[in-house]
Amino acid sequence: MRKGRAAEVYDKQIGKLPHWYKPWLHGAVTPCIAIICIAIALIYVDWPIGERLAFWVCSFVFLNLVEYCFHKFVMHRPPGAGALSGLHRRIYNRHRKMHHVVFTNVYIVDDPREASLILLPGLLAPVVIVGLILFSGLIWLIGDMSASLLMISSTTSYFAFYEMCHLVYHLSPTNGVASYWPINKLALFHRSHHVPRWMEKHNFNITVPLWDLILGTLKRPSKDDLT
Repeated sequence: MRKGRAAEVYDKQIGKLPHWYKPWLHGAVTPCIAIICIAIALIYVDWPIGERLAFWVCSFVFLNLVEYCFHKFVMHRPPGAGALSGLHRRIYNRHRKMHHVVFTNVYIVDDPREASLILLPGLLAPVVIVGLILFSGLIWLIGDMSASLLMISSTTSYFAFYEMCHLVYHLSPTNGVASYWPINKLALFHRSHHVPRWMEKHNFNITVPLWDLILGTLKRPSKDDLT
């Protein structure tokens, strides 16, 4: 049971949800778009399979770095002045002042509607994906359709992977898929990021802590740290 400020923020955010809100539909948006993009890439990309795999691996490493940097330098850094300060403030407030208040290391999902507090806002995810598709379209205009389709498929699939990982990591470690290795091990890293004294210093990767390991911000928690 949440108490104090956590309870206030939780009640306010859940109270804003429309009566027709469906958590399963919210969570299904990005995976469905990613599946479509992957299918198109598999059909139309004419690169050898080895080159496709190499592209996807390199994309994963790069996007994992983007995830790390965005989380650390946008979601956890107070906005300053500038043309994008308003957007930065909205992102910062939603993550730092809502998500981290509602979900500490001891608060986990116990109501399906809480997916709305973890996943990106319903209309924002398609907007981000459309932006990625438009960016990939520039590569197509330069002259390589296969590279463009691979870019679209890798970015949308990583985005879906990010959303699903983030949601699952906030489930109870005894709840279905969240109880299986390696998901339960990876979830410990993200739950430790929600320990108030660690959240500004450690475990900024959400999906896989690759760049936390490389850049020295990885915190290996024990279960006692999270209780």
